[in-house]
Amino acid sequence: MRNLPSPHIYNAVKDAKPATDIGIYHPPGNRLRHYERLSRQPQGFIALGDSVCSFTPIYGQGITVAALGAVLLKQCLQETALSELPSRFQKELAKVNANPWIAATSQDAKYPSVKGLTQPLTPLEKAIGWYMDQLIQLTTKEPPVTLTLFNVFHMVQSSSALFQPSILFRVIQQLLTGPSSQASSKVQVSASRITSR
Repeated sequence: MRNLPSPHIYNAVKDAKPATDIGIYHPPGNRLRHYERLSRQPQGFIALGDSVCSFTPIYGQGITVAALGAVLLKQCLQETALSELPSRFQKELAKVNANPWIAATSQDAKYPSVKGLTQPLTPLEKAIGWYMDQLIQLTTKEPPVTLTLFNVFHMVQSSSALFQPSILFRVIQQLLTGPSSQASSKVQVSASRITSR
């Protein structure tokens, strides 16, 4: 933790004693199955939730994506003949899964230990990864940015919220000025206000 970009977490836990033994969890990884690409959809069969798209738990998106799939299924059942349901549903579900999938995997793809990548990152994916690195660094100093990032990860807000002018401005300002003690003191003041509530 001493090697993290911000010292806040290390300073908070450096003198702490573990309450239990350390346990290691090995998540199965991100998985996306493309049922929408089947040339023939099996009649009377649909797939949703983790059977189609599953994530490592770090981003907290799996249950939300599954719930969005269930809402979509209800809509499709109301609007579609049963004979056309599997094909239409799987195609629409692929669109629902696309954004959270890109958000999770573009971040994970930056780590050399990640396995299963079949194609190199596109220039756009690299640019988004770079921007997210800057944004995550900014979250160590700016609680409102942290809240927006969590809202996007938890799918309460659209990913476009990360590119709103106020956040873009702060990212650019951080690049031009670098970390400042003033920003650090803002975090301490904001944190004390949050705890006092």
